[in-house]
Amino acid sequence: MDTKWTITHMAPSTREKDHPFWMTHEVMEKARRDMLFVPTSTRRRATHLRDKNKTLQSEQILWKLLIDIKGVEQMLHQQQEDSKEDIVDSQMVQKEVDKLEKKQAQLEEEFLSLCNSRYDGGEKYAYLPGTCGELPVHSCLLLGITDLARKLVDQMHSPEPGKLDTNTKHDVNMPYVNDFDAWRKLGLLSSFHPYDDGGLFTGETLLHIAVVQKDIPLVKWLIEDKNALVSAQATGAFFKSSELTFAKRESVGSVFGRRVAVERSRARRRQFHNPDAACDYGEFAMSFAASMGQVKMMEIMVVLNT
Repeated sequence: MDTKWTITHMAPSTREKDHPFWMTHEVMEKARRDMLFVPTSTRRRATHLRDKNKTLQSEQILWKLLIDIKGVEQMLHQQQEDSKEDIVDSQMVQKEVDKLEKKQAQLEEEFLSLCNSRYDGGEKYAYLPGTCGELPVHSCLLLGITDLARKLVDQMHSPEPGKLDTNTKHDVNMPYVNDFDAWRKLGLLSSFHPYDDGGLFTGETLLHIAVVQKDIPLVKWLIEDKNALVSAQATGAFFKSSELTFAKRESVGSVFGRRVAVERSRARRRQFHNPDAACDYGEFAMSFAASMGQVKMMEIMVVLNT
């Protein structure tokens, strides 16, 4: 049975800067109002908040910039294709290409500058997870803006020269975080609930994304030059099967005043449907490659890690 979590159990409001940069005061208040109309079952609350995360993602300034950059890239590609046609005025096409390239450079500069700036005097934007647990560099690669992703890695996710520890706090292995964390801090979701799937994309790194995109040069670059870890595990619900099984908590009883576990010998398991399952390739980058039949990719990863 779902755990009950009513509106009266919400944590008191704290300073806005104690929450993720995307969670403005208006977002927090609207989320609280929405919860008044959502059934109190934990599963319904979790589903509602996850849907809200996906909606809020499109409203983030960094995401909007990336969408604009992607749009310019697509127009550039179309202009380059048109230039191959004899019926098109090459000079007009070149003027349009120059205009688009200038706009692309401006947008990329704005994006990188914002990533390098600090939010409220704390972490830089490049290190602040978005609504789905993603970092700006993850979004770059997901949208196929590979060149910009490489620039961001060089500027924000590379070890400082001279440091012995190559896996610094903000290196290339920074993963997706649990997309429910922000709502737990607000008190809109209990810290533990029976349908906790561990987050949507939790643990996914740039290496996982590069493998899925079958980008061999990028995989080699991440491992050889940027010390990407092949041992990183993507454990989010997106990477699990459609049916999840978890061990139930043991029942506890009292015998002669002493607390004892009841039915200790029985295998107590619980199953529930995972609606977010879509990419059950295992947790490691190597298993991703194996599931997709990328033999060459597997060989490269083996060689680079021996």
